[in-house]
This record gives sequence, C-alpha cells and structure tokens, in this order.
Amino acid sequence: MRIGLVPLDNRPACVRTPRMLARVAGAQLVLPPSEATDGPGGAGSPEALQVWLRDTAASLDGLVVAMEQVAGVSGGGQGAAVAAMGRLGVLRDIRRDHPHVQLLASTAARPRLVAGPHAPALTELAELHDRHSRGEDVAAKISTAEAAIPETVRGEAAARRMAAHMVQLAALDLVADGTLDLLVVGAGTGTSGADLQRSWMTTWLRQLLLGQRAELLHADVALGSTLVMRLLNRERPKPIAVGFCSPVPGAEKRPVAEGATVARTVLRQLRVLGAESAASDVDFVLALHPPPPPDRPPATSDEDPERAAATLADELTRLHALNVPVALADIASQDGGSSTLVERLRSRIDLPRLAGYAAGQTAGDALASALTQGCVRVAASTDDARAAAQLWLLRRLLDDWGYQAKVRGRIRRRLTNDTGSPEPTEANLAAVEVDIERDLSGILAQLPRFTGRYRIVPGSTRLPWQRTDECDFELERLDLPPAERR
Repeated sequence: MRIGLVPLDNRPACVRTPRMLARVAGAQLVLPPSEATDGPGGAGSPEALQVWLRDTAASLDGLVVAMEQVAGVSGGGQGAAVAAMGRLGVLRDIRRDHPHVQLLASTAARPRLVAGPHAPALTELAELHDRHSRGEDVAAKISTAEAAIPETVRGEAAARRMAAHMVQLAALDLVADGTLDLLVVGAGTGTSGADLQRSWMTTWLRQLLLGQRAELLHADVALGSTLVMRLLNRERPKPIAVGFCSPVPGAEKRPVAEGATVARTVLRQLRVLGAESAASDVDFVLALHPPPPPDRPPATSDEDPERAAATLADELTRLHALNVPVALADIASQDGGSSTLVERLRSRIDLPRLAGYAAGQTAGDALASALTQGCVRVAASTDDARAAAQLWLLRRLLDDWGYQAKVRGRIRRRLTNDTGSPEPTEANLAAVEVDIERDLSGILAQLPRFTGRYRIVPGSTRLPWQRTDECDFELERLDLPPAERR
C-alpha cells in the first residue's frame, strides 16, 4: 500500500513515527520535501506543498493530511485567511481527479503559534482573550500582555489564528460534501484556547450531523500515525479486536487538561483506527497505568506508585503467560513514563514481548501511540516486520521514559544553573546533544534483552527544533551486518 502523509509539522513524532509504522506494516509512506512543511526554521512553503500534492496524488492508495499544513496557516500576514481557504481547493481537485484515493484529514482545535521569541507571550495573550470571551474580568491583564508584544507581531498572530479557525470550519464542509472520507479534530491539551476552539468545533460537529465521518480526539502529534494505521487496518479481512485492562483504578477518570475520561478516549480512538473493543478473543490488550484522581495530586511517597507498579506488573505477567500481546499506555504523569513502573517491569517481564509502550506529556497522544503500536505489531507476520516493531518499541522506551522522564529534566536543570535558561543556545547545543546521547546510551544498557543487541548510533542524537521538548536519535541492531542494521 502506498500512502501519502502531510504531517502537522516535521517534529520526530509527526514524521519519524509514521515512517516506523509503515516500515513495520510493509507499506510505502511518501512525505513532502521538508521545506514544504513547518519546521524549526519557520513556516513551510504552501506553494511547494501544493505542487507535491498534485504531482503525487495519482500514485497513492491513501492520503493523510494535516489541514493547517495544507492551508499554510503558519505563514500569517495580511490576507492569510483568504489565502489559506484558497489552498484547500487542492483537496477537492484530488477527490475529483483521483476518486480511488482514500482521503483522511486532521485539524487541531487549538491555537497554532509559530516558534519565536514572542511565542510564550502570544500563547498567554490568546488564553486571556479566550477567558475574556467567557466573561472573565481579565481586561487589565490583556492590556498588560499586549503592551509587552509589538503590534505587528500581535496582528500576525491574530491573522494566523483566524485563518486556522476558518480552515477548521472549512474542513467540516469538506466532510459534508464528500471530499474527505474522515476528519479527526485533535483537541490537544486543554488550555483555555483549546477549550474554546474545541467548544466551537463540537457544536458544529453536532449540528452538521456528520456521524462517524468526523471524530474528536484528545490527541495532537499522534494523529498522523493514527490515520495512517486506519488506512492499513482497512486492508485487513476483519477489524482488530482490542481488550482493555486497567488493574489500577482510573480508567473512568479524566486526565489533567483533557476533556474526556480515559475509557471514552480509548473507544473514540478505536473507532478512528477501525478497530473494535472486545472482552474475549482479542488480538491484543491495551494495559493502562492511569492518571491519579483529579481531586488530588500524584502521591508524594513511594507507597502508592510501588503498589500500582506491582499490580500492573502482576497483570502483565499473567497476560504474557497466556500469550496475550500487551500494549502499555503509561499516563500516570505528564512528565513521561514512570520510572517506578519500568523498574518493576524490567525485573518481572520480558520487555521485548510488549506489543507497544507509550507515555508522555498528554494522555491522548500516549493512548493513541500505544494502540497504533499494538495494531501494527499483531499484524506483523514476517521476521523483518517483527524486528522493525521491536526497534520501534525500544525507541518509545528510550524516548517516552528514558528521555522525557529522566534525561530531559536533568538537562534542563543543568542548563538553568549554567546559563539561566532551561533551553539550549546555538553555542551549547552540540554539547547538550552529546550529554543526552551519553545518558540515553546508559539507560539502554540497563534494559534486559535490548542491551548488547542494539545501540544508539554514535553522534546521531539531536534536538531537531533546538529545544528540549523533543529529541531524535538513530538506533541500530548489532547482530546484523553494518549495511542492514538500521
């Protein structure tokens, strides 16, 4: 199967992850040139993306697009909304000229701000405006926030935000007229801005009677991979059956800053994936390490985490003894995977047997990642596919647990102590990347059944957006000839 993907931007979670998914599935994934999509250097080229879409569509079986990227809303400027709406015409052209192409799309129901020195202040200002629209008395705070941002910068940000919202509404129209086979509205995290835009979008979803052709998910960077997996699942003779296991209470709780319970989010994501919830005869089980109840913070002692980790490890041990594949979603914290849980698991279970692992800063993305890994892992029928799935699993352990929960905090504390800022600069970026690689390699050496078989390619670790939010690195197998290791 040949699938085209226009990602949300070119972060590793939006680009590398779907590539790894396609590798496991034995599918061909085609992406536009990097200069056509948003990156650390700024907005991509909408014109280059339009050319790529028109040149590539005929050769595809399916196409997954991030609507904001197709519309080019990150560029901003005068007339941004009109220009953005005009660019969406390419999707109608693809539907007309290539009706065989399955066309799936996502849109982000939250403000999209490009990176830059004013980004934090613009985010704060956008949230203040949303609070004001709901009747809160924040006029004085708005005036103060506006005074700290140049007027031209504020104007461009407002134009981008208006263009993004118009694109979201246009996306609903593209579902209604049959251009899009499916639209997923990604709610992301629940900042006040996301809350307001999510409210607008859910209102129209109800009134337009779009049914299951449009779905709202509390996810963001995982949406592209989720929709790629949906296309792959449609090639299966029957839907993947997924069991759900939460031995630690919490599935009916709502994660911090997200607008739905964990259980409801899982059911929505299964619908989008084209999979089914099942109580028996399952292809794999999604095991949950749930968030703490919203009325109290995470436990400050080791007692509760230890007990939860032991309970979950017992259940995974039982399922593995029954040869039931398990994908683990660790959403107990917004700061990456639980070290207490991973420490317990690596002494109790065979980690490479996991069908998937995901943790991270948003519960919705972690759940989507774990489910996607589970779907493609159970469909992996060749040695090459299973090896690619295990490489993906190791990457998730090293990234979601090793980097996000362990290394990132240490790096940020050291940078703050040394420079006064938790983020790297051009002057110290290379040294920071060396430190991260050393730490991650040390963590890999502590993972049974992975250590000695894999390594991080020396010199491959980088912070692609020159910030600590995400890191990237290359892994290779040591039991293969050098030309076949990655």
